[in-house]
Amino acid sequence: MSARFSAPILLPLLFLFLGAGAVLAAPVDNAWQPKKKKIIELSWSNPDVDYLVANVRRMEAEAPLDGITIRLYGRTRQVNGKDYVPGTPTAFGREPWQADDFADAVAKLKTVTFTRFTDNFLQATVRPGDVDWFRDSDWDAVAGHFAILANIAKETGLRGIVFDPEEYAKRFWDHARLETDQDFATTAAIARRRGRQWGEAIFREYPDIVLFCLHLFTLGHPETSLTSAFFNGMLDVLPPTATVVEGHENGGYRAKNAADIDAARLDKDWNALPRVAAENVAKYRLQVQLALAFYVDAIFIQDNSWHQILGPEADRDPAGFLRRQLNRALDVSDEYVWLWSEKCSWWSQSIRPSITQTWEDIQPGALAAVTIARQPENFDFAAANLLPNPRLKDNGEPWMFWQTGKPEVKPGRDLRADGLLQLAGVNEGCFHQNLPVEPGATYILKVTGRYETPTHGFAAAVVTYQNSQGAWEHNHQQTVSLPKSKVGEWVTAIRVFRVPAGVATMSFQLAGTCLGDGVVSFQEAYLARY
Repeated sequence: MSARFSAPILLPLLFLFLGAGAVLAAPVDNAWQPKKKKIIELSWSNPDVDYLVANVRRMEAEAPLDGITIRLYGRTRQVNGKDYVPGTPTAFGREPWQADDFADAVAKLKTVTFTRFTDNFLQATVRPGDVDWFRDSDWDAVAGHFAILANIAKETGLRGIVFDPEEYAKRFWDHARLETDQDFATTAAIARRRGRQWGEAIFREYPDIVLFCLHLFTLGHPETSLTSAFFNGMLDVLPPTATVVEGHENGGYRAKNAADIDAARLDKDWNALPRVAAENVAKYRLQVQLALAFYVDAIFIQDNSWHQILGPEADRDPAGFLRRQLNRALDVSDEYVWLWSEKCSWWSQSIRPSITQTWEDIQPGALAAVTIARQPENFDFAAANLLPNPRLKDNGEPWMFWQTGKPEVKPGRDLRADGLLQLAGVNEGCFHQNLPVEPGATYILKVTGRYETPTHGFAAAVVTYQNSQGAWEHNHQQTVSLPKSKVGEWVTAIRVFRVPAGVATMSFQLAGTCLGDGVVSFQEAYLARY
């Protein structure tokens, strides 16, 4: 036995925590399932329609992403003696559009066939922002613009619109900056009306749209910003078929560790609630998702001003930092995580001439970081494995066996056959190994097994800890159940997790509980630093 493994240790009250897992394994008709998690890209390299038509196959081959954002331009025309181009960069302006302005672009976009990029959006901003809250014609134009964009998104098979409310031109969200004699309450009331007008235009054209806002109730100070009123107006008319996304840009950009990502979840679920009208709280709870953000330049480019915020965590292993943070963000976000890029691109030959390098060019491992975060099964478990005998051969050594009660009460609980570790008829028991771990480090586990017979019990990989005095730290245990499957079908469970502070030893367990006459086999088990 390797010297790093201790002698068998007592596993007191092992299945107190597994009891909760057993409930999860019980069959439920039409059980709720989480949405598939996806990573989408926003950047200075986001394509227009012509570029997309010519390059989509190469983009999908090079970028490990689930979706992109698209700039849309209409036909150029003269306005006040100057060229005017209707389109997503000028969506928050007072110049009216016509649907026919975009006929050529829409026809081209309909010819694009996506394979990897399944969740794609039109990207709109609040440029030029030359709108007056109290001028109906301005807001008729804005609502008309977004009605056209929503219709195009629906007709071309896009998921919806990414809306960036950050003011890059004229400032109009902050009441203190407005040139108006109206007080804040009066202006907020009209802003809520404009939000309803904006939302009605969008949802009328695309009732099941995803309206992806890079900021929602996380933008502006609640006592002076009109964003709360505006977005509450949108929620007033939100139909049950639509989804709104809170992109929480600042929370994601500043996240240095898993705790910061968890704090962003708390911001969305609780801290933002005082900005949500009471009549909209139910919609906010059910239909507003959290999608965390990463500013890739801040991670990989050291002279970026945001890089200083991320500090030494991003310096030691930039690609590993992105991989770990992405993985946690995918756990915490409801459906989407988004990446913002400026100086480099995820694909070669960017549409922006000044961008000549990919992220992989300047940071080897960047592509793998995103790929593995999206699909942890792509991690090289064999190369990094910390467990001896991961394929469970040679009579299972050095795996140790433990179960509650006396082993002689019922035989056949500790079976090893055909190179597999089996639990047969076990009430509460496991195979286990014990090894030292680094507090605060991130690990990944992978377990493959199958149910050999029908059973109401369940099997799982379990991780629990002891501190340096040998006391158990059950509050931080991880239980990763094997998915219930057809008898004899191999299934795999994977989990990324962070070791808590103050622990010294990990007990890694292949466990089963309440199997009755059932039998479960484990084929392989891996544990690695992530």
